[in-house]
Amino acid sequence: MEVRVSDRGGFVHFPADEDDVREVLRRLPRGVTDGLARVDLRLGALTQEEQVDSTDRRDPHVGRLGSERFPGAWSGWVLGQYGWDAAEIELFAFVHDPAHPLRSVWEPLLRLDALSTLAHEVAHHHDHSCRKARGRWRASGYERVERYAQERQDVWTREIIIPYLRERYGDEIREVERWIERHAGIPLSFEELIDDPRVTAWRGTRKAATVVFRMDEAVRRLMEDVLAGKPEWEYRLGFATQLHYQDRFTEALEMVDAILHERPGDPLLLVERADLLVHLERHAEALAVAEPLAVAHPTLVHAWEAVARASARTGDWPRAEAAATRLLEIAEASEDPEPERSGALLDRAEARLRQGDRDGARADLDRIPRPSKRAAKLREELDALEP
Repeated sequence: MEVRVSDRGGFVHFPADEDDVREVLRRLPRGVTDGLARVDLRLGALTQEEQVDSTDRRDPHVGRLGSERFPGAWSGWVLGQYGWDAAEIELFAFVHDPAHPLRSVWEPLLRLDALSTLAHEVAHHHDHSCRKARGRWRASGYERVERYAQERQDVWTREIIIPYLRERYGDEIREVERWIERHAGIPLSFEELIDDPRVTAWRGTRKAATVVFRMDEAVRRLMEDVLAGKPEWEYRLGFATQLHYQDRFTEALEMVDAILHERPGDPLLLVERADLLVHLERHAEALAVAEPLAVAHPTLVHAWEAVARASARTGDWPRAEAAATRLLEIAEASEDPEPERSGALLDRAEARLRQGDRDGARADLDRIPRPSKRAAKLREELDALEP
């Protein structure tokens, strides 16, 4: 099988070179590359123009349509593609200044991107070959085709590609891990920096948080904050918040506690800590942090939200109602009260219902302008209680 580089240039880079591609192909399961004619490493500028309905983002070096994958490192919107008619895979270059100060950090991640994309396109080749050979037994629609490719991509990336990268590029990977630990303040392995590629199949197999809030975005933001010269505590808190959004509550709490050791009493950190404690179901601890904070800062919405959630989850409905009432007062005093107003009304309606105040609960639900599943469920409960 031929592996070739069709485009070269001072800013055009293939972090996974021909040797990497050949070795990964060799290590893939027997038979999956049968019939594959070639892998072509190209800039792919024309492909981006043909397949992407956008003209607003172009890299500053060669002008190809794309996005800034990491600070200073640009990818195409399309990373690779499989051409079934020619049985050919195209992998598209990354564009960057070779002298960029963070190149040693993001280049191993770009190499992983490229080889993971290779695995995805090989899966398309194998799937197409099997369907053709077996009377088109697989994949009646786009989503099923992509689901198969993404599932194989995930398995081959973790079982074949990462071990290969650690074997050949171990020192570079350890440098990435050291950089993350030094700047994020928490040790994360190279494997923990990898997003699950199974985007189209997350229902039932993936948490929505890991689809919407990705680790590569967290790393990108950390790099941007470091380059911008932000204070260490600030970019560490930003990274902790990104982990929070991914439902990685334990790691985020560890980071927040470390920052609090340096900045005790910081309201921004304390409210984040209270929120994380609620997610971890450590409700008594959450209340011990959030309630004094809410009293000291009467308009601090997130502190009152933590009080309301922790109280509700422990069945302290009078306290939950009082916190929801305060949240409603804050929302109604603001210029744009929605959706905080609706959330507070829902919280208070539930607290009132649990205390037997059906009229108060129904009055709150009637004030919510947009119906929701939670509101509908509470109304069903109310209706079931009517004589």
